Amino acid sequence: MNAVSSFRPLAQDEEWKRNQLLAKRSWEVWARAIVLFGAEDRELVSRKTVFIPSEQYPALKNMAAMASSLPGFTAILNADIVVSQDIRFLERMMQARGKVCASSRRYHFDPNTCKWDEATLGDDRGRDIFIARQDIWRRLTRVLPEDLRIGNARWDAAFVKWFRDEFGDNFIDFTDRKIVFHPVHEGRNRPYDEMIASKPDLVDPRKWI
Repeated sequence: MNAVSSFRPLAQDEEWKRNQLLAKRSWEVWARAIVLFGAEDRELVSRKTVFIPSEQYPALKNMAAMASSLPGFTAILNADIVVSQDIRFLERMMQARGKVCASSRRYHFDPNTCKWDEATLGDDRGRDIFIARQDIWRRLTRVLPEDLRIGNARWDAAFVKWFRDEFGDNFIDFTDRKIVFHPVHEGRNRPYDEMIASKPDLVDPRKWI
């Protein structure tokens, strides 16, 4: 499986730097290739990692297009999401059963202790990871609105709805496998929430053509 993400410049905030580095180290274990939208940062460099110059909040269409250029399954995920190596077993299961896309809710953990067994779902419905086969990303790229970017609270629900509506039983929710973890942290950067509120069609898959 491959990984595609964007990231906040590490020098901006020490908490985000810690969380993003922790997440990136987890991806290095299982990802065949890692594509990061943003300026190259030496602390994120690895033999697997490619940087795509980008503004801080890239268009999801561009991220999906990148995922569609990579063979096999690719995960688009948030920069601070830790994913265990059990994602490999999920990938093999999807291949064996003909599943084409997947997502999971996230388990919240304390990044100071990283006690994964104590991570909890709570009432958070956030997702932050979307996995699909190359041809599925290609199909989604064709319909995504140009103006839909990360940096809003509703894009993940829109992706889940599109996956469910388009692929039915060939979409799987793997929350029960407990392999996706989100660090508890302060604050949220969502500069496009107001724009989305004024243009709700951007996050309504029924309006995507």
